[in-house]
Amino acid sequence: MAVVGGLTVDLFGDEQVVGGPAWYAGTAAVSRKLFVSVFSAVGDDYPEKFITTMRQLGIDVSPVVRISGARSSTFRHQYTATGRKSILLSQGPIIPVKLLEGLEADVALLSPVFKEADVQHLKLIKERAGMTALDLQGFIRDADEKGNIRLVRRDVSNLLEIADVIHCSDEEVLALAGVKDLVEAVANIGRKVRGVFLVGSRHGLYLVERNILKFFEEVTDQEAVEATGAGDMLTAFFISFVVQGYSAEDAAGSALGLLRQALKNPPPHRVTTRLPAPDIPARAAWSRPL
Repeated sequence: MAVVGGLTVDLFGDEQVVGGPAWYAGTAAVSRKLFVSVFSAVGDDYPEKFITTMRQLGIDVSPVVRISGARSSTFRHQYTATGRKSILLSQGPIIPVKLLEGLEADVALLSPVFKEADVQHLKLIKERAGMTALDLQGFIRDADEKGNIRLVRRDVSNLLEIADVIHCSDEEVLALAGVKDLVEAVANIGRKVRGVFLVGSRHGLYLVERNILKFFEEVTDQEAVEATGAGDMLTAFFISFVVQGYSAEDAAGSALGLLRQALKNPPPHRVTTRLPAPDIPARAAWSRPL
């Protein structure tokens, strides 16, 4: 599995930790015994200890490049009663498209965190991977003059037609659809998706496949610490089951079970051991045609 996306420096209070989609998706995939290569670009200031940690976990970081004179993507995260607030302290470099010419994988996930990749990256990945997955988060984020991250509505039709698996959060699908009802938003965007569409929510998981919308209700006996990396891990878990021959519904149910386990651990070390597949995948609470 190749993960193409951001490696970030995340600040939680005074603590500086490794973060970004490439980290969370990569560690999730490794926990499912996939061989993982990370394709990313960082600045001169990116801590070498983060690279060492990934290497020690068995992640191939040889495709990660340092861009001379650039700063790494750095975010400050703050949690309140209403959710997470993220502030962009520095924007990282664009991932060189030429870097992806060396990509060869059974499955590849493109997951930019903030504008470091675009449709040209996705098209090249599509040519070089057996299955292509995409997280929309980095395509619809913007920042105000103070660095506060916000979601913007953008036409992503060209992206939806390329990838085999697409993920976004409930907030992101609402922004994309421009409506207030979540189920309506999932259905509106899901009709445009060529492959499988996953939408993560604090209440559960929405799955769209072959014009059928299914909902998996979130049931847990312990509150999650918080949701950093949840979407990245969910997508990687889902992919790991699909490549093992699971149906989309079984892969979604099993991925949700693993995510519940992972979210009980604080970031950045959400996945610390090999995670076994649930004996029985969770089944959809309801389904309906689009």
